Amino acid sequence: MTWRRSALYIVVVFSFFTAIFQSVGLVATVQFYYEVRDKAEDDGTTLDINQRLPFYEYTKALAAITLARMYKDASLVLVLMEATFVALMWLALWEMFHGYYNYDADEIDLMTRCDQLVYTDAGTEYNAQYVSATCGLVGVVPLEVTYANATRNLDGGAIHRACTDAIKLLADDSSEKGEEEAVARLTEGCQDLDKFFQAFHGGSGQEMDDTVDRLTMLAEKAADLVISILNAISTIQYLLPAAVSIAPAILRGALTVKTLVPQSSLPGMFILMLPWLYCPIIWCLYSIVFQFVGNIVLLIGLLLLAFAPMINYFVGQLLRVAEPMDEQGAMRILKAIAMYTNCLFVGAYVLIMVFVVFHYSASTDEMDKTMEFKADFQESLSGFRSLCTILVSTVANYLFTTLAGADWMIGEIVAQRHFELWLETGHDVQYIVKSINRQEKITGRTLEMCPHLKSRDSIHTLDAYPDFPELHGG
Repeated sequence: MTWRRSALYIVVVFSFFTAIFQSVGLVATVQFYYEVRDKAEDDGTTLDINQRLPFYEYTKALAAITLARMYKDASLVLVLMEATFVALMWLALWEMFHGYYNYDADEIDLMTRCDQLVYTDAGTEYNAQYVSATCGLVGVVPLEVTYANATRNLDGGAIHRACTDAIKLLADDSSEKGEEEAVARLTEGCQDLDKFFQAFHGGSGQEMDDTVDRLTMLAEKAADLVISILNAISTIQYLLPAAVSIAPAILRGALTVKTLVPQSSLPGMFILMLPWLYCPIIWCLYSIVFQFVGNIVLLIGLLLLAFAPMINYFVGQLLRVAEPMDEQGAMRILKAIAMYTNCLFVGAYVLIMVFVVFHYSASTDEMDKTMEFKADFQESLSGFRSLCTILVSTVANYLFTTLAGADWMIGEIVAQRHFELWLETGHDVQYIVKSINRQEKITGRTLEMCPHLKSRDSIHTLDAYPDFPELHGG
């Protein structure tokens, strides 16, 4: 292998792996986002207040949205998401602090009496009248508070059961001992009354908190998804040229080699096989573009553009391109493939241009807010510099891979022919080449000695003159 061939192969392999490394490096640029998120998750418990208000969840969702906006220009969707969660955070704060001081007079009176029972020595001053007056206020305490979609409900039945038992004890025993037992039972029921009212008023937004918890979780996933999609789209300019150019270049190289060596079957096998591997992969890339637009004209154009190389298989199978043939047969196949493929490509380009001209000119003034998010993605791919980079990289990879593919196929054909000659003659190629060179020298010397033989068309080899052994003797 010469140094030129080695350099050609190195360029092709280097360009392919460079595209992969660039895409991986771009993925690493957003790794900081996940590191920030994981670190916040480790410290998030210190941000909770009363184990209810999900400050950490709000902060995490806002951080995810902010990082997504920093990564690409702000879109309407991200701005609305951020504004929504800021509003929810302030609403939760207002609900929390507003509810703590939103007690009515009976609730305050009941809480005051219960605090006196719980935090002071009751003694004998709390008599039956005190118990009866306290239990007369328990009507402000609901038996049970149920929140939709809540992970827990509030139970106010403890104070009601305590009052029922205390009144029964006073009815059964009106002595001092009975009063002490009734006060003790009521004190037991008042133990968690403060926590109940804090959860009932300060936590009246419990249902909202549970809903916000789920919304923030969805927002985090949405932000992760947005960053992943933006990252994937940004890698297209690195991976698209390599993915689009390799298979067509090898296919073109196979067609070229088939015209050069029509007796070989190896190029024909590539012509029949590559379209089945190449077309589905290309359609996967083109379908990404279609998903962002969703236009039927563009769909048909992309389908024609992606599956036009299948003409190579159908025409090649019909004309038996994998079989040995003469030069006229190879040229006939090449012309047929070129004609049908060019027709499909022209149709695809026409449809794409129709979409670009009519779709955008008709919808520019009518694009609503729901299309702005798609417009951001389209704008990220429509920059002149990005398009030039993709175009130049695709053409370069296409040409280099065509040369490398054709060179490799010709090398394999030559090696196969050498092996066939060895099987036929028992000598290696170098010996045969030396014999041919010696025969050509003998022929040249003969023509020098006998110039009149140059006019005879039958003199192609010395085997045509077996009656002149002196010529063969040199």
